[in-house]
Amino acid sequence: MSLNSFCNIANHLSCYNIDINDQFFLRNFASILPDTMRKKVIRMYHAQQSTFKELSELAFDVLQEKKCSEWFDSEKSSEIVEEAGKSNTLETGNKVNSNVKQFLPPCIAQPCLYCDKEDHSASQCTKAVDFKVNVVIKKKLCFNCLSQSHVVKYCKSRFRCYYCKAQHFSGHCVKKMMNPMTINQFTKYCNMSDDEGLETQLARHTTVKSLRH
Repeated sequence: MSLNSFCNIANHLSCYNIDINDQFFLRNFASILPDTMRKKVIRMYHAQQSTFKELSELAFDVLQEKKCSEWFDSEKSSEIVEEAGKSNTLETGNKVNSNVKQFLPPCIAQPCLYCDKEDHSASQCTKAVDFKVNVVIKKKLCFNCLSQSHVVKYCKSRFRCYYCKAQHFSGHCVKKMMNPMTINQFTKYCNMSDDEGLETQLARHTTVKSLRH
C-alpha cells in the first residue's frame, strides 16, 4: 500500500511537469525502501540509466517475489504438520474424525457466489467489481464475508478489505491505488479460515435454521 501510494504521488507530480526521473528523486526513492528491496533497486540504478517507472516496477517485482516465497513457505510448513499428524495417527491406530471440517467462510468456499462456477471461489473470481456488487445486492449477501445469513452491519468477521481496510470484501474495492498484480491474490496472505467470530456466527445461524425446520 505504501509503495502504491508513493507511485501515485509521483505520477501526480509528473502531471505538474516535475521530473520524477531526476537523479536526486530516484536516489531518495531508493533510500526509503526496505533493505531487501533497496539492494536490487540500487543495483539497477547504478547499472543503467533507469527511469522511475523501471525502478518502481522492480520494487513491485521484489515485493511480489517476497510475498510468494512467504506463502510457499507457509504452505510447506502446513504440509509438514499435516503429514506429521497423519503419521502419528497411523502409529497410534487412532482414526481421524471425518466430521471435523476446516471452516470455510462463504467468500472462499466453492462454488463461486458471484458466477456459481464450481472451479473457483468468490475470492478468486475475476468478474468486474460492478458485476460482483450487483450480485451481492441481488442475492442479499453480506458485503464483507458474502454470507446469506446477515448483512455487513452485523458481520462478525475480523477481516477487512485487503486494499483499503474498510469493512467490505476485497473483491468489492474500487480504490484507485489498488495494485493490479495483487488483485484476487489476497487469500494467499490472509488465512480467512481462522476467523472464529464469523465461524461462531454462521454456526449459530445454521443451528437456528435447522431447529426451525
